[in-house]
Amino acid sequence: MAEGGPRFTVRIAAVLREALARLAEAEGRESYVAFEYLRSAMSKIARVDAFYVGLLQGTGRVIFP
Repeated sequence: MAEGGPRFTVRIAAVLREALARLAEAEGRESYVAFEYLRSAMSKIARVDAFYVGLLQGTGRVIFP
C-alpha cells in the first residue's frame, strides 16, 4: 500500500466518483437501483466471476438481497 493510503489510477478514481454520484441520485429509490450501480462500477474496475452486495443489519448479520 502506498504511503498515505491507497492510490488509484485516474480511470478507477473516475469510476468511483461516478458511482458515488449515481448512488447519491438513487437515495430514497428502490435499493436494487443502487445495487445495480455498484455492480456496474465494480465491473468497470475489475473482471470478476460474481459480485454480491450484502447489507449489514445490526452488528453481526449480513443480508444478501
